[in-house]
Order: sequence, then C-alpha cells, then structure tokens
Amino acid sequence: MMRNGFNVYMHWLLKASFRPESKIVELRSYFRVRERLSDYAAAHIQHMQKALTFMNVQLNLVVSDITGVTGMKIIRAIVDGMKNPGTLAEYRDPRCKASKEMIKKALTGNYQAEHMIALKQALAMFDAYQIRIHECDDEIENVLAQLSVNKPIPDEPLPKPKHKTKQPNQLNFDVRKSIYQLVGNDIT
Repeated sequence: MMRNGFNVYMHWLLKASFRPESKIVELRSYFRVRERLSDYAAAHIQHMQKALTFMNVQLNLVVSDITGVTGMKIIRAIVDGMKNPGTLAEYRDPRCKASKEMIKKALTGNYQAEHMIALKQALAMFDAYQIRIHECDDEIENVLAQLSVNKPIPDEPLPKPKHKTKQPNQLNFDVRKSIYQLVGNDIT
C-alpha cells in the first residue's frame, strides 16, 4: 500500500494480523450466516404472534414459546383451517403446564381471513428459514468433522450434558460430541 509515495508494508508500519486457517474461517462464516437466518426467523415468529393477537387468540398466554411443540401444533392446525378451540386444545403436549381448559379459553377468538393469511405466510417464512438453518448446521457439522480428522480420540468418554432440555436455537446435531472430538475436552 502506497501513501504519499511511501510503502507502508515495506517499512513495517502496519502490524501483522492473525489469520486463522481456512476451515476455521469457513466455520465462522457458517455460524454468521446461521445467526442471520435465526434473526430473520425470529421476525416471522413476531409476525405469527401479531396475527394471532389480531385474531384475539392469546396462545402466548398459555404456552411459554409459540414455537414449542404445543404452540407449533396449534398454529399449524389453525393454518390448516381448524378453528374449534376445544379441538385445538387437544394438541397440547403433555409437558405443557397449561391445562386444556386454559388453552381452550385462550384460543377462543375471531379467525378473520386477512389475519389467517398473515399467519399462514409468517409460518411459511419461518419454516423456510428453519430449512436453511438446518442446511447451515449440516455444513457446520461437516467442517467440524474435517477439522477432527487426524485428531487423537480422547481417552475419557464424553461427560453427560448439564442441560437435558433442547435449548433455543441449538444446533441440529450433537455439537458437544464434535467439539469434544476436536479439542479433547468438554468446553460446553
């Protein structure tokens, strides 16, 4: 780089910077793309919530996460045309803390066509981003496997996980096992 006829590289005026190996750069890029996709999906969760609110369907008051098992079963049933609160309440997962009666009351609303369309489109976009996130996860898993080639197998077995429940935005493969193989330690 020349500045006023002066080569700054040649005279050591720029500090050297660390450049990780290409597989680490690739891995970091996949994580960045995945994070962006998760942000986009989150916007569509908000759109689903807004459509439900406009229909006076208070699903968020009876389930802690509308993208959890119970919430998604109910939303998919609503998008498929089910409007009966009693039938929708039957989609309650046994782990859900709210009773079927509470869910039934929360699902009594006015299922207007314009809000149904908004819910359907938001769900479709959320699902599309979930597919792309899964594709990123596949690439992340492949890169971690490539990084682990020629690494010694750890002497100790992988310890049991501290969290047994699935965390939000968790990778869709056993990342603990991959990282343990790569670094030889449970850093999670």
